[in-house]
Amino acid sequence: STFTQFICSGYAFFNREVIELEANKPLQVTLYQGTVNTKFLRGSGTDLQSWVSDESLFSVSDEDVYVLINNVLITKAYGSLWNYKNAPAYMDSTTMEGRLLIQFGTSQFGSVPGVNDTIAIIYCVTQGESGNNYSTAGSQVTVQGYGAIRGTAVENPSGGANQKSALAYKNNTAGSFGTYGSAVTKSQYSAIVNTYPGVVDAYTQAQRERNPSDLKLMNVITVTGITSSPWSEDQKQDFCEWCQQQSMYTTRFVWIDATPVPRDISLQVFCYNSSVLSVVQQNVESAIRELFRARPGILMTDFYRSDIITTVRNSDSGIAYVIIDEPVEDMPVTQPSSPRLTFEITDSGGTLTPYFYSYG
Repeated sequence: STFTQFICSGYAFFNREVIELEANKPLQVTLYQGTVNTKFLRGSGTDLQSWVSDESLFSVSDEDVYVLINNVLITKAYGSLWNYKNAPAYMDSTTMEGRLLIQFGTSQFGSVPGVNDTIAIIYCVTQGESGNNYSTAGSQVTVQGYGAIRGTAVENPSGGANQKSALAYKNNTAGSFGTYGSAVTKSQYSAIVNTYPGVVDAYTQAQRERNPSDLKLMNVITVTGITSSPWSEDQKQDFCEWCQQQSMYTTRFVWIDATPVPRDISLQVFCYNSSVLSVVQQNVESAIRELFRARPGILMTDFYRSDIITTVRNSDSGIAYVIIDEPVEDMPVTQPSSPRLTFEITDSGGTLTPYFYSYG
């Protein structure tokens, strides 16, 4: 079955797909890092039932969640329960502090577990990117509950889910009851794309943002993104297929790699006599790398020379003055999002005075 607990080198792993074994016939399968947890609870028979995990800090894989009522697996609603009128369903999301939130339904939408119903919530707790540091290649693999099964890990873990900031989830998480969960609006498919495990940042474009008159682009959404580790072509395809499954329409997702733009940064940093220059240099370099590191929102951020000056001056109290030799121009990364404005000065438009604006 899925979500079976595997152990390798003392680390926990699980499977997402059913594994069909034959005696004395080796089979290579893909395992994912994480500990499988199961919580049992009773229904209350009331609307708007919910459950929140004890684990926080985005350690619960919101992709790997099963909910069963009386041992019957019910449907997961991505984004909302709007489309599940009088049909068994639940919705999972992530709170801003990184806890898994399970919402059931109302008398109209989703499920309302009764007082005699038993609810089982199966979910996986992961180590995120930290799992990429595990050394498992060549180690023995065992399966809890199946002592006769043995295996060997052929490589080390890679591509672990990236732990995003609370702000990223708060800005991108879709709504719940009564919200249309078809992923046809900008906010909805952005929520699906940006909370996919491993996606650090992504920029989406639909037909109306590229060329509204080009019918070839109808129902096609391009995703330009950066990931926590390099993705193979199969991983990109898995991502696109997963996104397509979330929509009730025939929306097609296409992944496009973000193109890095190399920039040389050359500075003259003037320090006070009391400063330790080696420490100042280390702080400045660390601050600049932090300014340009891959993070949510980076693909839509325009950088200016003043950003570098502010970052460098704030990196160490021993800095007195900063001169930028390179880059010689600002660094916009996106096209203007609105038309360029023009103006015409009229003599009768009013009088401008210090600290006041005259609108016309």
